[in-house]
Amino acid sequence: MPTLQPTLFDNRTIQVRFDEYHREHPEVYGLFKALALRLLNAGRAHYGADAIIQVIRFEHAIKADAGQFKINDHFSSRYARLLMSEDPRFQGFFELRQLKSA
Repeated sequence: MPTLQPTLFDNRTIQVRFDEYHREHPEVYGLFKALALRLLNAGRAHYGADAIIQVIRFEHAIKADAGQFKINDHFSSRYARLLMSEDPRFQGFFELRQLKSA
């Protein structure tokens, strides 16, 4: 699983850091999408993107061969936006706030 350790002095925007992380670790989005689809198929109309990220962390942590897994909490809204932009079934599934920075 991915390891990304931004430095304390990383002045890049969240979006730039997310884009890099997503490019380097597309499997995280695959897991995010699969979990969201399971929720949708179970009849959920709304769910939290943060909760899905926590499930991904949990699932990785209990694997026997688990290495270090890091993902920025701020990326959950980016994953939600990406999924909603790619799949119209998820419009309104996640509650989003207006982005403060790109």
